[in-house]
Amino acid sequence: MRLWTQTFLCILLGFLMHCQRLDQTQLPLAQKGVLDLRNHDFSQTPVIPLDGEWEFYWKEFIPPLKKQPSNNSTQYSPSFLTIPGRWNEFLHKDKEVGAKGYASYRLRILTNDKLQIPAIKLGRIGFAYELFINGHKVTSGGKIGRTEEQTIPGFNPGVYTILPYKKGNSQEWEIVFHISNYHEGYGGGIWYSCNFGENKAITKQDKQKGIFDFLLFGSILIMGLYHFGLYTFRNKEKAALWFGVICLLISLRVLITDEKYLEKLFPTQTKLFLFLEYLNMLLLTQAFLKFLFHLYQAEVYKRVYTTLWYTGYILIIPIVILPVFYYSNVLSLIEIYIIVSGLYTIYIMLKALKNKQQGAKLFFTGIFILFTIIVNDILYHQLWTSTTELLPLGLFIFILLQAASLSIRFSNALNRVEDLSINLEQKVHKRTQQLKKEKEETEKERQKSEKLLLNILPKDIVQELKEKGNSTPVSFSSATVLFTDFKGFTQIAENLSPQALVKELDACFVQFDKIIEYYHLEKLKTIGDSYMCAGGIPQKNNTHAIDAVLAAIEILNFMNLMKEMKEMKNFPYWEVRLGIHTGPLVAGIIGERKFAYDVWGDTVNIASRMESSGTSGKINISGATHELIKDFFVCEYRGKIGAKNKGEVDMYYVSQLKTSYSQKEKGQHPNEIFWQKYQQMQ
Repeated sequence: MRLWTQTFLCILLGFLMHCQRLDQTQLPLAQKGVLDLRNHDFSQTPVIPLDGEWEFYWKEFIPPLKKQPSNNSTQYSPSFLTIPGRWNEFLHKDKEVGAKGYASYRLRILTNDKLQIPAIKLGRIGFAYELFINGHKVTSGGKIGRTEEQTIPGFNPGVYTILPYKKGNSQEWEIVFHISNYHEGYGGGIWYSCNFGENKAITKQDKQKGIFDFLLFGSILIMGLYHFGLYTFRNKEKAALWFGVICLLISLRVLITDEKYLEKLFPTQTKLFLFLEYLNMLLLTQAFLKFLFHLYQAEVYKRVYTTLWYTGYILIIPIVILPVFYYSNVLSLIEIYIIVSGLYTIYIMLKALKNKQQGAKLFFTGIFILFTIIVNDILYHQLWTSTTELLPLGLFIFILLQAASLSIRFSNALNRVEDLSINLEQKVHKRTQQLKKEKEETEKERQKSEKLLLNILPKDIVQELKEKGNSTPVSFSSATVLFTDFKGFTQIAENLSPQALVKELDACFVQFDKIIEYYHLEKLKTIGDSYMCAGGIPQKNNTHAIDAVLAAIEILNFMNLMKEMKEMKNFPYWEVRLGIHTGPLVAGIIGERKFAYDVWGDTVNIASRMESSGTSGKINISGATHELIKDFFVCEYRGKIGAKNKGEVDMYYVSQLKTSYSQKEKGQHPNEIFWQKYQQMQ
């Protein structure tokens, strides 16, 4: 059996045994206003609840006796009412008296002389009272009165030592309560048991109860602050925030219920603390719902969760806007709301268990125990059981189980850390060797990737994408675009296999790539057998037109060489047309997934027309390009020639470099004079 199951069964078994002891223990009860303890052994059971039939005087404040108690010592005619309980349903003149009113309670206690120093511990009294024992006023809570205006609610719990009146070998006490209630719709009277017995035993119980309550308060409060700290450093963990809120509300509840420690410090603020007690129940339930939602969102039905959440707000409204007497009447509705929320929480946890969610077992255990205790407390507050209020303890058990869940997570993490530490040296050595090998492979891959990326995009654009994540289109006032196209491509392609065709194109374009890279041009794209590049982008320069013409001459020379070689082998060959134009354009990135660096503008269209209007084996340039390169190259004016959609355009054929700028006067390769002047233009 797993640990969480054992823990759950032990706690539940202990709780059931506790309830069974309370039910099975036969304790004397008051009858007709007299509690006879003369045969009771106080050494075995030193504390006795003053339960049973008390004398009850509706709408009377009977005078307490200052002499020996006697059954016939009062002129008032008593009724009898069972304690603990409320007077709401007491029949006076055949009518229920209801919650509002005032009355007196009286009980005579008979004991033997073995009871040395007796004391009394008060239960909850509703809602203002005075206590007299043997004619002496012992304590009071608030201010009693015969009308609502005269009454001030209050409660002053504590242990009070009393002096007996001896009669032979027996001792007698007369206990009289004057009680008035005009503020609590729950009802008036002695709600819960008052305890009577040995002073040492009652005082010890009271001290133990106080120590336990403050330990509970402190530990829960610290747990709440701890989870607030977790949320501060990890504000995505909403569950930690709401768990902290739960702890805060629980710690507050310890102080405002049962022994009412805050009310002892501020005895005039009874209404405020009653308001906080009711509000606390609802806020605590809503905090649990929020905590559950953020912890197991996948299992929560949002409609049900939302309905429960807003139902809590609806129940808060009467507490905020109505007087105490009226909003206290919604207690039954609040208890039903809490039970429904608890059942829904258990249902969600069963789903989490089925789905094997992390920590679900401990959470379910805590929720089930807490729900059992909530049901017990509701029955206790409705006076249907004689156990005791256990909610703070149940909440503490729930919190401990959540802490245990966290501890298990941390322990697992620590075990992994220890395992890593033990084997760290061996793993580091092995991993170092792997990293060296991976680093070498990664570097090779990086170089390949870098090369591939630079084949797709310019270096400056790649850098911009790395730094900014995007690239802004740039306008260039002057750039040169070069187009090439193969003559007879279609006819030759029809006689080649796809593999052979791609191989031929690749051989040409690879050489083109090398040429334009040498002359600082930027490859843009290939479209079938067309090749497009540009100069002056993405880095602006003053030599882009010259660079483009030099590259065109190199490409033409390469294609002429290929032609000669294929003619010798009687193979079909391609001839190339080249077109160049200079002008303004815009360059930038297009696409989001497969980037492409491209150019736009009329310059691109005119450059394309230069290529299509040219002649195989010739470099056809526009008048704009001619103006920029005429000092370096021999050009032949073709005149104004019509270009599709552009009208008539000045066109020139470039044949070679001028003799003064050419090596060996062949006009194909620049000499030193050319490069000197070229550098001056940059």
